Amino acid sequence: MTNAPRLANIDGNLVPILMVNSLYDPSTSYIWAEGCRQQVGNAVLLGRDGDGHTSYSLAGEASRIIDRYLVTLELPAHGTVVQT
Repeated sequence: MTNAPRLANIDGNLVPILMVNSLYDPSTSYIWAEGCRQQVGNAVLLGRDGDGHTSYSLAGEASRIIDRYLVTLELPAHGTVVQT
C-alpha cells in the first residue's frame, strides 16, 4: 500500500478544537469521528442526534454551540449530544 493509514500527530497545545459530527452521518461515522478526536490534543467532539453530513446549516442547538465556540473558544463538555 503506497499511502497506508497512520495516526495523526497533532500537538495538544494548540487552540482548543471543536469537532462536530451527526450520530448517523452516512459519509463519516460517529465512531470514526471519535477516533479522530482521540488523535487531536485539546479537542472536543460535539454530537448531533440526527443524520446528514452537516450540522451548522440546520440552525439548531449545534449551530449555536459552534457560534459560541467561534466567538469565545468555549467548548461544550466532552460527550455532549444535541438534538439539532
